[in-house]
Amino acid sequence: MSLVWVKFFPAQKFFSRKVLHVVSIFILSICVEQLNLIYLNQFIGLLLGIELILLFAVNYGFFYSEGRKSWGIVYFLPPTILMLWLFPSQIFLISVSLKILAFSDGFSAIIGRIFENGIKSHLRGEVGNSFWKKLAQFNHITWGSDSKTFIGSYVFFVSTIVILGDTQIPFQWILFSAFVLTSTELLCGKGSDNLFIPLLSFALIQFSKNHLFVELDYWVIVVGVFLVLMVINLKFKWLSQSGFVFAAILGSIVLMNGMSLWPLIIFFLLGTLSGKLNKSDISDAKHSKPRDAFQVLANGGGVLVIVLIQTLLDPSENLDTFMLVSVAVACSDTLSSEIGMRFGKKAYNIFTLREVPKGLSGGVSIPGFIGAFIGAFAIALFGGNEFGFILFWGIMGSIIDSILGMLFQAKYNHAGVLSDRKEGELVKGYAFVTNDLVNFGSNILVLVLYFMAPIIWALLS
Repeated sequence: MSLVWVKFFPAQKFFSRKVLHVVSIFILSICVEQLNLIYLNQFIGLLLGIELILLFAVNYGFFYSEGRKSWGIVYFLPPTILMLWLFPSQIFLISVSLKILAFSDGFSAIIGRIFENGIKSHLRGEVGNSFWKKLAQFNHITWGSDSKTFIGSYVFFVSTIVILGDTQIPFQWILFSAFVLTSTELLCGKGSDNLFIPLLSFALIQFSKNHLFVELDYWVIVVGVFLVLMVINLKFKWLSQSGFVFAAILGSIVLMNGMSLWPLIIFFLLGTLSGKLNKSDISDAKHSKPRDAFQVLANGGGVLVIVLIQTLLDPSENLDTFMLVSVAVACSDTLSSEIGMRFGKKAYNIFTLREVPKGLSGGVSIPGFIGAFIGAFAIALFGGNEFGFILFWGIMGSIIDSILGMLFQAKYNHAGVLSDRKEGELVKGYAFVTNDLVNFGSNILVLVLYFMAPIIWALLS
C-alpha cells in the first residue's frame, strides 16, 4: 500500500514511509501483547527471519529515502527480540515500548514535517517577513546528525505521556520518562531512534517502578535545582543546550538511584576548569567549546549503563564502586588530555614513543600522566576502602583510552600535519570513530575488566 501511495503521489514519499512506520510497529506491538508464551521461541524465530529479509532488502536499495538507504527499518526488531528473550514475563511493557516508537516517533515526524512545510510556504510567499523567519529558527533543532523540529518534539512528548498512562506509574514519573525519551529522540539520527527508543522506554518504566518511593516534594526540589542550573549555564555557557539537558538527566537518575552526586560534580568542575587551560592548542572540533550531549554521554554513559543493568537485572545490588570507577576513568582521561596539552612540551605515540603532534589522540606525555593521576585520585577519595582499586582503574582507563585512540580514532592529514580534526585526508583509523566514541568505549571496557578481574584472578590462582 505504501509503494502504491508513492507511485501515484511521489512527492509524499516521506509521509508514506512514516505511515508505514506507525502501522507496522503498532501491529507488532499488538502481536507482542497478545502473544501466548507457549509460542515465544517460534515468534522470536519469525522476527529473526523477517530481520534477515529486511537487512537484505535495505542493503540492495529496496528501501531508499531522501538520498540514502533507509537503515532505520532494520533497527526496531533487534530490541524487540532482545526484550522478549530476556523479559518474556513483561510482554505488556514491551508492547507499550513499541507503541511509543510507533505513535510518538511516527506522529512527531509527520506533524513536524507538515508544520515545517507550512512555515516554508509562508517564507516563500512573504519574503522578508521576520515573524516566519524567527518561527522557523525557533522550530529548527539540531542536536545530532538529523534536523528535528520543536513542534515534532512537543507531539512526541504529549503522545508518550498518553501512552505511558496505561502503565499505572505516578504522573511525575510519566513526565520524567517522556522528557528523557523526547530528548533522546532529538539526539538520534539516521533511524537510530528505532533502536534506542524501545529499549530506553522499557528501562525507564522499570526504573520508575523500582523507585516509587521518591516523594513528590523531592521532585519539586529537583525541578527547582534544574531551573537554577539552567540560568547559571546560560550565563557561563559551560554546556550546550543538549549537553545541559543530558547532564541534568544523568544527575537526576543518579540521585533517584540513591547514589552520591558529588563525584560527578567534582569531575564536572575539574573538567571545566582544566578545559580553560588550553585556548590556543585545539585537539578536535569540539575542544574549548561548550560540551554537547555526546560528550556528556561519552563521559557519563558508563554510569547510565551501570544504572540500566542494576534496574533490569537486580535493583537491590549496590554498584556504587562501579560508578566511581566509571567517573574516575572519565576524570582521569579528561585531566590527562588537558594538562598534557597545556604543560607537555612534546607528546609521544603510546606504542612507538615517537613524537606526535600535541593533542593527537593516542599521544602521551609526563604531564599527561600526572593529570591522569590527579583526576583518578580526586574521584578515588570518595571510595573509602576501595580507594586503591578506583585509583588504579581510573589511571588504567586513561591508558586504555590512549591505546584505543591511537588504534582506531580517525586521524587526518592536513597540510602535512596529523590531526584529530576532520580536515584534509583520512589517513588512519575509521571515520566514524570519534573522540566521544573512544571515551565511551574505554569507559565501558574498563568496567568490564573491573568486573572480570576477580574472576580471572580466581582462575589463575
